[in-house]
Amino acid sequence: MHENGVLFRYQRNRDVIGDTALLSAFISLQTCATDLEKLTHDLDHQRQHFETLQEKLTALRDAREALNILRYEHHEKKRQEQERLEQQRRLIMIQKVADLRQFKHTQIANFQENYFQHLLDEEQKMKEHLKKTKII
Repeated sequence: MHENGVLFRYQRNRDVIGDTALLSAFISLQTCATDLEKLTHDLDHQRQHFETLQEKLTALRDAREALNILRYEHHEKKRQEQERLEQQRRLIMIQKVADLRQFKHTQIANFQENYFQHLLDEEQKMKEHLKKTKII
């Protein structure tokens, strides 16, 4: 519709600027262009904001993953340390049992030796006593 009006005015050598409908459409387009530019700017600002949030979210995920890895490594270190301490405790207990067995065997050997020596002494005393009684 506007094209026909513009063409009609042009063919009659009239000024197109004087057309109120065309002027009204131009003002409306200019307003829409300004609004569109503002919306574009706002959308670009929102996009940047969401990209920043996405980057922060990615950083948080990475930090959480790193923290979980550190927790796992710490747990493994503690578990290995506990295993090492348990193994060390078992070895100490095994050594103590071996030492106690050795002590027991030594004590039994000493007791047997002392008892055997006591029997030899008693036998020697009996022999001496018998000798004395035979001599008398």
